[in-house]
Amino acid sequence: MRIAMACVPIVEWYQERLVPAYMDGYRNNPHLGPYLLAAVLEQAGFDLSLVDLTCAEFLDESVAERFAEFDVVLLSCNSTNWPTGRLLIDWLKQSCPAQVLVVGGIHATLFGREVIQTTPVDYVIAGEGERSLPLLLDALQQQGGYHKVPGLIWRQAGALVANPPAPLLSSRELDALPLPLYSAMPPGRFKTIAIESSRGCQGNCLFCAIPFRKHWRPLSAGAFVDKVEALQPFLDKVEMRHFSVVDDCFTIDRQRALDIVELTRRRGVNFQATYDARIRDFLDEELVEHLSSCSRGVLVGAESFLPRTLKRIGKPVTPDEIVRCARILDRYGLAEDTIFSFIIGFPWETKREVQENFSRIVDLALTFGVRIFLQWHTLTPGSALWHRLLRQGKVAVADLDTVGFLLGEKWFYVSSSLSVEDRLDISDMVTSVQKVMAFTKPYGSKRGEISFIIPPYLLNNKQLTEKWRESYFAPEQPQA
Repeated sequence: MRIAMACVPIVEWYQERLVPAYMDGYRNNPHLGPYLLAAVLEQAGFDLSLVDLTCAEFLDESVAERFAEFDVVLLSCNSTNWPTGRLLIDWLKQSCPAQVLVVGGIHATLFGREVIQTTPVDYVIAGEGERSLPLLLDALQQQGGYHKVPGLIWRQAGALVANPPAPLLSSRELDALPLPLYSAMPPGRFKTIAIESSRGCQGNCLFCAIPFRKHWRPLSAGAFVDKVEALQPFLDKVEMRHFSVVDDCFTIDRQRALDIVELTRRRGVNFQATYDARIRDFLDEELVEHLSSCSRGVLVGAESFLPRTLKRIGKPVTPDEIVRCARILDRYGLAEDTIFSFIIGFPWETKREVQENFSRIVDLALTFGVRIFLQWHTLTPGSALWHRLLRQGKVAVADLDTVGFLLGEKWFYVSSSLSVEDRLDISDMVTSVQKVMAFTKPYGSKRGEISFIIPPYLLNNKQLTEKWRESYFAPEQPQA
């Protein structure tokens, strides 16, 4: 049985072609999930090849030719690349109807029943695949035993069957996983190497769809450093020659983070990495000082300066703590390498609140020199906020099937209650500040910068922006 593991890119239409977009257009790092599952299957003795479609220049139905020799094709999908996965399923089934198609990943975990009910896919695996996928492939070879595969969603005699989920992998089991199959990684196509030191998250943010929230499981410091050391040869295959720690948060366990830094130093292991951290973790100056030696970039999820918004989204942080965090990072030389992410335009926020929030964000950047990643709220499929709108009939799972749903009219209007005019006014204010910061830095300010784009839906619908600009720049009428 010949098996292919496909890395499925997020795509958008560009010049009438489907091209890798967003992070897959940038190709910061390979998708860790498929590369790790490929290694698990290879270790279990399966005949497997990895096909990384994120490195393709564009996708069309001819991509099915790359899978013609395989009996089974495995697709790992989240909701942003699910439209690509759906297209790929159709192309593969049209090209080779007998080919067995299996879908896993976050989208399958969240919406597995919908996937198997609306596509010609053969099997869906919900939950972590390291335990379930080898059992499914064994069942395929034996042509039986599907009831024993945890998390499997399948058809039996025309009826849909959903097996009980597999227990989550323990920390000890995560320690024992093999290295991702980076021997199959195309050289020179990615910027960094992806690595995980934990799974899950201790948080429960309203806007987030990360599975297994409140179920954080770390690798031990020793096992993680072993993997860092073993992956050193692959750093030569990536442009920036460092790691991207893909954890939802690397700094949850203070002592473990300190132990990792100390172990890499003691063993002489090159560990330079980007990673995500929490505001309150970085109020610990000892931790910041130790991590400064290995930090190539840090993303801190501040999200908002508005106390009402912080409370509603479930973010356990205060505006004063955000400022204190930036001050500490500045003190230890990490400010310019740290990105504070902020989200504006949550459905309950008024224009005035967004402007107030942005004013404090600008002050943070200018005072401490941190970088800002500012984005309009875009509804995340599977989040608590998404499920609330699903119950109200304002969104549907079927919305996620179409390429470009993130840029569509429905997604634009459900993501924020602000009017088009208000969003354009605020976007104009942000871009004006960007120009001032880039070309005429205020005296005494630090290097801080703001990354931001106008909502793509507006950019793709020129009539909306043109109408606004006509009124925005119209001369004032004289008073009677």
